[in-house]
Amino acid sequence: MSQNEGVIENEVTMYRADKSNMLAGVLVLILLFFGLTLPPVISGEQMSQGKLLGLAIFWFLGLFLTLAPLASKLEVGKDYIKTYFLGICTYALRRSDIETIKYGRIARWGVVGMGNGLKGWAKTKWGHSCFSLSEAAYGKEAILHAKRVLEPNLKKVA
Repeated sequence: MSQNEGVIENEVTMYRADKSNMLAGVLVLILLFFGLTLPPVISGEQMSQGKLLGLAIFWFLGLFLTLAPLASKLEVGKDYIKTYFLGICTYALRRSDIETIKYGRIARWGVVGMGNGLKGWAKTKWGHSCFSLSEAAYGKEAILHAKRVLEPNLKKVA
């Protein structure tokens, strides 16, 4: 069983975010430690409050980037998908609300790390909403499962 493979409970499959996404955050922490934190400590330099505050903000962002993949989940049900971050639902899409859905490149310009995934439009209470789910986050199997769940209700264009 791969690290982001789904766990099935009552026709609901939960996928965890790919832990290899933590690598970017680890690189930021390494650069932060060796580039901004260690030199002033070694030299014994007095740091101003502004520099300390800036350094603390950078450390917070670095830790967030590192730990964020551990807090993300994708739930694929019988006719819906939901994404969660820290247990809070951030996305909820029902099959009946999908207007268009396409599997392919998430960003046209080849933004590093985005890769392939699902993107499309869904109806909401306020009009229409754009959505995207990347393979880089949850893996190809999870995205294709979400596509199969959301797709069947679409009208065929002749």
